[in-house]
Amino acid sequence: MMEKFNRRFLYFSFFLQFLLIAGVFINAYSVIWFGEERTVWAKGVDPRDILSGNFIQLDYLLTLKNGEKTSAFNVSLNKDKNYFLVFEKKNENIFDLILQEEKPQNAVYIEPEKNRFGRLILPNIQRYYVPLEDAKMLERKLNAPNSLAKVTLKVWRGRARIVRFNLEK
Repeated sequence: MMEKFNRRFLYFSFFLQFLLIAGVFINAYSVIWFGEERTVWAKGVDPRDILSGNFIQLDYLLTLKNGEKTSAFNVSLNKDKNYFLVFEKKNENIFDLILQEEKPQNAVYIEPEKNRFGRLILPNIQRYYVPLEDAKMLERKLNAPNSLAKVTLKVWRGRARIVRFNLEK
């Protein structure tokens, strides 16, 4: 009797591991599968780090409630409030990110996080990893004045993922 229970438990735990891995995979890719595509402007910061590898730290350009444009790195927020980044069509291909406190009803939005200092964190879209051979070329381009990146995101249910990245001058 005990051997039968142990075997069932072993089968269940073996199956549960695969179920959890499949759930993590589906959760990560659901944004890409079901999300709406939006393209925004961002500035890139040095793409190499000894410990993290080769990536570009992206600083998205935001429009505040008063119409002022600023970078996501410069925004200081109230830690007790929730904020949302709403996509507003700027022209046919590019969207502005509007920072607001109210959750939008019928709009595509990102729900950012805040760190303990009230700084804006955009999970999964603040770093864009690049191959080693591209890192030096991107670093040269990023050091050019007024260099901007056109970042295409897939956005679904307040979450976002980068699908394309193109540096422009």
